[in-house]
Amino acid sequence: MEWISSLPQCPAFARPSSGIDSMIVPDDCSELLEDIRDGAAVCDALTTLDSADTDSDWQSAMSSIEKVLENYWNKHNSSSIC
Repeated sequence: MEWISSLPQCPAFARPSSGIDSMIVPDDCSELLEDIRDGAAVCDALTTLDSADTDSDWQSAMSSIEKVLENYWNKHNSSSIC
């Protein structure tokens, strides 16, 4: 987050996914970019949990984390990681 916040085009309220869609990547790295994008979604959800003020906020954030983690693991099987 410190690195993201240091970028000149960083929004006032940076998220782990800030700037990912503006990344320029070679065509043969599209799978890696998708992995990074989905991983950042998990980090975004965790950031939301970190700012939960009420029990209902916490429950909502946990539900979101579960969904994005399930999406991540379904799309990016850990057996393919070196």
